[in-house]
Amino acid sequence: MVSIENLKDSSVHAMLSVTEQSRRMEEMMKLYSMTGADAAPLFPLDMTLILNSASPLVLKLSSLAECDDEKAKKVAKQMFYLSLISQRQLTASEMKEFISESYDMLSNI
Repeated sequence: MVSIENLKDSSVHAMLSVTEQSRRMEEMMKLYSMTGADAAPLFPLDMTLILNSASPLVLKLSSLAECDDEKAKKVAKQMFYLSLISQRQLTASEMKEFISESYDMLSNI
């Protein structure tokens, strides 16, 4: 889920909010060693990506979406991964994709 809110600090571009119930379920799964690909579909995380409408980056992203949709999707995905990193460690596949996309974006500067 994605929501757009006007946060007080414009340096916060995006943040990820995980419901308390979802966070506790994830902790229980870790405690009982129910992690991995087989347990993931049973209890998906209930997350909301909150984009800060006061952020200059989010404003650029909205204008970028109007002229270059593909590039806007890549930037939005990077923002999601950065928000996800603030919540938890990325899985191996997520980290590989994040690094690959980061270098791809940097090479196109």
